[in-house]
Amino acid sequence: MHLIITAVSLPFLGTVDLSGYLLFVFIICILAVIGFEFVNGFHDTANAVATVIYTKALKPVYAIPWSGFWNFTGVMLGGVTVAMGILKLVPLDKLMTLPVSVGACLVLAVLLASIIWNLGTWYLGIPCSSSHTMIGAMIGGGLAFTLYYQGPGVNWDKAGEIGASLILSPIIGFGSAALLMLFLKHVTKSHALFHIPSGEHDRPPIHIRLLLITTCTLVSFFHGSNDGQKGVGLFMLILIAFMPARFAVDHQISNEKVLAALNQAAQITDARLHTNSINKPVMVELAAAIAQTKITLAEKDEKDVGKTYRYRKQVEGVVKDIKAVIKDPRVQLSGSEKDTFKKAAEELGHVTDFAPSWVVAIISLSLGHHDRLAAYCGNHWREDR
Repeated sequence: MHLIITAVSLPFLGTVDLSGYLLFVFIICILAVIGFEFVNGFHDTANAVATVIYTKALKPVYAIPWSGFWNFTGVMLGGVTVAMGILKLVPLDKLMTLPVSVGACLVLAVLLASIIWNLGTWYLGIPCSSSHTMIGAMIGGGLAFTLYYQGPGVNWDKAGEIGASLILSPIIGFGSAALLMLFLKHVTKSHALFHIPSGEHDRPPIHIRLLLITTCTLVSFFHGSNDGQKGVGLFMLILIAFMPARFAVDHQISNEKVLAALNQAAQITDARLHTNSINKPVMVELAAAIAQTKITLAEKDEKDVGKTYRYRKQVEGVVKDIKAVIKDPRVQLSGSEKDTFKKAAEELGHVTDFAPSWVVAIISLSLGHHDRLAAYCGNHWREDR
């Protein structure tokens, strides 16, 4: 007699209605994304603490926990903008209309590819960005998804935007650092700034140490606020792929709040339709989108994938139409009208672009706490080799 599990209660998630192997894969994916953030520590914490340890500004036993704390803080305070940008690389809308097992395959492929590549490059001592690894894996998974299902695949506009930043960032960083180094060398008369430590107690002056510790702190904080958000994005991809009805939109935002944002935009739209004929096409589209969104808002159901999917699409459409109206040169909006539209778009954007606080907390702990352990173990393991 075989035992078939159809539902189980998990912390933060409550009852998860997934059958046998899907439940197993779901748990594996959750552990994998936490593992990805753990492996991230082997790669990136060393970048933040290298200068303070090399110059003897801080001992490793203090530098690594300090870096881990600021990584944790960066994730907690960094918001979800980068996380949502990562999510938009893959065809989420198409994914919601297919069986859960399809999403499970995509998510597991992305996670395993990222972890294997990260571990492999770390083992061989090859410098490699975890961000490049994860984004490459998501694009690869999106391409395979497109080839197999003949549907919309990688969001190439978003991929190009992210790719350009990944290519330009090292170039700009290298050029800026080189110019700053040359400037300081020719302008600064202090030899202590360029002194190479030669012994355990050969430390730079206190003001140089404080400067080095400050840069270590900032690098750690911004690493958390950026790379930590990528972990949040991966976590949300898992939740949406396995439980789209529950996590494709933020059900915690009340219908009244959404309706208030829609009504704010509708008031301006209706007034413009009655007084201005030049910009009627864009206004007519926006008015129709708002009206349809109100209908799907009344129908949305946390347990119905189809209704949740339609609601998500409608909200995304309204936000897109509002932004189009703001940018349209034919529409002469007043300052207050623009502000109202922007506020409405921002409020509606929170419906689809969100991450539960417990997801952010888990990634923060994974990147912050595991960063310390991973970097400490990784550095000592490499020294032993």
